[in-house]
Amino acid sequence: MFQRLLLLIFVLLAGLLPHQNANSAEFPRYPLQFIISFPPGGPGDTTIRIIHPTLQKNFGGDIQLVNKPGAGGAIAYTYVQKAKPDGYTILSTMSAPLTVGTALRTLPFSLDDYEYIGAYAFGATGIVSKPDARWKDLDGLLAYIKKNPGKLNYGTSGAPTAPYLTMAAILAMRGLKAIPVHYKGSGPARNAALGGHVDFSAGGFGAMQALIRAGKLVGLAVTDDQRDPKFPNIPTLKEKGLGRASIGLWAGLWAPKGTSKAVLDRLSAALKKTATDSAVVKKLNKAGFRVAFVDGEKAKKLARQDHETSKEIMKAVGIKKK
Repeated sequence: MFQRLLLLIFVLLAGLLPHQNANSAEFPRYPLQFIISFPPGGPGDTTIRIIHPTLQKNFGGDIQLVNKPGAGGAIAYTYVQKAKPDGYTILSTMSAPLTVGTALRTLPFSLDDYEYIGAYAFGATGIVSKPDARWKDLDGLLAYIKKNPGKLNYGTSGAPTAPYLTMAAILAMRGLKAIPVHYKGSGPARNAALGGHVDFSAGGFGAMQALIRAGKLVGLAVTDDQRDPKFPNIPTLKEKGLGRASIGLWAGLWAPKGTSKAVLDRLSAALKKTATDSAVVKKLNKAGFRVAFVDGEKAKKLARQDHETSKEIMKAVGIKKK
């Protein structure tokens, strides 16, 4: 009887204590995990590692970076979608697996399965090959593919990504055929071209730049509207009459659906402060990214816009959803 009374008192007292969750003043009680959908070397990993020290300081809590690559980013997106919405599991990656991937393939997640925290870094897709290739520019590559249909293969950053859809659209628009080889990110796709495992590659341009500067890879084209001042010899797809194949690449933060507004606002404020830090901006610019903070609501609209653009490209060039 006495033990039951003690248990009742304990339960009543526990109910009077403040509930320790993501909304409490003590959040975070332990490190957050930022889930990265690609391996090191690609834009999805590079961007967050550049801003991580400053973001962690501005957030005021420990943030651990965890790579969960695979399936063109879909593994990480699915992992976060199913995570408890308590503020401790955040998706930090590129938008393409969500915006492009869900247009290209039937995936276990959609644009509405997440809370949008914000976007901060914007990049482009680059098409590269080795300096000793049998072509010297994009026109030469496309001409070679035309004469040798189905004989060349190319690396991509994954099936449900913007670089893959961009290259697939280019080939479809010109009535050409080459075989895609899907890797777990832009870093591996870049390395495949460098090692001669594929004939050329399409991936995040930021991941390609160091090797282009070193003369180990040749940039054939980028998806930006204008040429990059640091690489004035690399033409845009728009110049080649292929601008319709260009799709946006941007890095952002997402949380599981149902995460509290308090957590989202705190992370968004930290991201905004980080994205306007001059030292961070300089580092991201050097890595090949344009920096601009976009809040959660606008990021959601941007994702929807990119998704619809992807579907329009697919329809225009005859690519069917799988």
